[in-house]
Amino acid sequence: MRRQRHSVRQVRTRTRFDAAVAARTRMRARSRRSAVRRAVLVLALAGLVWLVWQWFWGESWRVKEIAVVGSSSLPTEAVIAASGLYGKHFLQVDPQRAAEAVRSLRGVTYAEVQCTWEWRVWCRIKVYLSEPLALIEGARGKVWSDREGNIHAVGAEMPEVKLRLNAEAEALPEPGSQLGRALVRALNELADLPPEDGFYAYSSRYGLVWVTGEGWRVRLGKAEYDGAMRDKLALAAQIRQRLRDRGESPTVIDVRFVEAPYFVR
Repeated sequence: MRRQRHSVRQVRTRTRFDAAVAARTRMRARSRRSAVRRAVLVLALAGLVWLVWQWFWGESWRVKEIAVVGSSSLPTEAVIAASGLYGKHFLQVDPQRAAEAVRSLRGVTYAEVQCTWEWRVWCRIKVYLSEPLALIEGARGKVWSDREGNIHAVGAEMPEVKLRLNAEAEALPEPGSQLGRALVRALNELADLPPEDGFYAYSSRYGLVWVTGEGWRVRLGKAEYDGAMRDKLALAAQIRQRLRDRGESPTVIDVRFVEAPYFVR
């Protein structure tokens, strides 16, 4: 009888022990599964963060498309290069600084820059050029000068100018160059002084020339002071009338220096 009771106690003890071991095993298994789930979640979040980071600093947020408006006489590439926008991240774009950089280009009086993001970065540069003044035509092509003397190439749209000049073959200024101050002053003055007859021309050697209706070449030169063109045209008209009265037909009247004019038969 005692042996039976002892056996029952041993069975009960082993049962409780096995139950405890089984419970600890289940807890460890649940703990491992929770750890695995946490690790998977952390890796997923890290992957998501990495993907967002790569997308945010990727090509979708960098300036790749730039439209330039109003620069018919300026190369689009030059405007884009001056702005410094291409390839920049959207957060690094400074429209005001880019506009100031574009304004530094010769012949540009004002510029506006706008950049937006709509699943891609898109920028627009609007350029305001100086007021067109004179069209210079030669055998090698056409260029135009603005009020400040900056020389522009003639684009698809021909600007309206106040003065048209014929240029000698070697006298056509290069786009991007700038005329001298005295010559710019002369052009601005002649824009308000249309020729009595004939037309104005431009010579790299003699400056501005008035070709009269008779074909006489009146060398006007440049405007060394304000009002010089008006003085020179008035002097040329007097000499022209005296020569007409005498029946003379000169090929050249030179009034570049008003204190010492001369003519060549």
